[in-house]
Parts: sequence; C-alpha cells; structure tokens
Amino acid sequence: MEVKPVTIMPGKEIFNMLTAYKEPTVLLGECNKLAQACTANVTVAPQGIRLPKAMAVAMLGASQHKEGADTDYFGTEPFYIRRSEAEELWEQRQKQK
Repeated sequence: MEVKPVTIMPGKEIFNMLTAYKEPTVLLGECNKLAQACTANVTVAPQGIRLPKAMAVAMLGASQHKEGADTDYFGTEPFYIRRSEAEELWEQRQKQK
C-alpha cells in the first residue's frame, strides 16, 4: 500500500514519518542505519530479502500472469528515483572539460 509518493529523504525524516504512521511497516533496501532504531510498528526485512533481485520481480510478474491478471506487461518500464552511478560520473567528467 502506498502511503506517500516515492521520494528521497534523509533516514531520520523517513523514520519519524514511519513511527507517526500507526500501521505495521517493513523496510526494504539499504536501511541498515534505520534497523537499529526500529519500533514495534517499524521493522526491517531480513537481510536475505532486503534487496530484491530481478528474479524476484520476474517471479511476481509470472505469478500474476498465471492468475490471469489483465495487465499489459509489454508497456512496463522501470521507475528510477535517482540517476545511476554511471550517469553521475559521466556528468562530472563533462563538467571538467
């Protein structure tokens, strides 16, 4: 369930927002620093599943397809919230020229 649109913010701000939200919340991704400050309603997913792999996304899509979901998967595009490291390095090199 999406409570707020995807955004980038400091960890402390994320944690404050999540502790104010009373529903149970599980954190995924690079959240090691937040793991130390978890509360009853905010937990961190186990290390083995914290960073989803492409295979997991493929398996989820396959299970939805088998269930007969009426979705056009060929129009699916990735949603990036920040530029890749390669793009950032390229931009830095262009500025130095």
